[in-house]
This record gives sequence, C-alpha cells and structure tokens, in this order.
Amino acid sequence: MRRGAGFALRRDATSTETAVTGPDGSDGWDRVTLPWSGPVALRLVLEHGPDVVVEAPPALRADVVAALRAALEPTARPDEEPA
Repeated sequence: MRRGAGFALRRDATSTETAVTGPDGSDGWDRVTLPWSGPVALRLVLEHGPDVVVEAPPALRADVVAALRAALEPTARPDEEPA
C-alpha cells in the first residue's frame, strides 16, 4: 500500500511493515496484512485504486485483476447492437 494512503485498510490491519519496495521500485510503500478476504476485501481494495497492490492471497489477487480487466472492457449501450 502506498505510504499515506488506505487509512481505512490500515485501521484494520493485523500487521504493517513499512518502507517496502513497491511495484514502482520505490520504498514509499508499506506491506499491510488484513484479517479478511472475499468480496469485502475486494471492494475495499478496489476503492483505493492504484494506491493498493494485492500480493496475497492468490484468489484475492486474481479477483482484483479480473475486476480491473472487466472495468476496461468496452460495453454496448442498451440502444446499440453488438459489433
């Protein structure tokens, strides 16, 4: 989690490791362990956008990736025919 972000997630964290190297290569990130997973965790992680990266559990990471990919998919409007 990017340092200075995710206060709601940090509040519930069971542990926090500071100054870890993040996906951008900087040490401006913290590793936070959360006590829950599933749909609630997915929703909360997605609310924080690029300030949160899920490392584990693999199922939650896969759900986050799937949700982000789905958000990028073009959708047909009800009054349009599919291409």
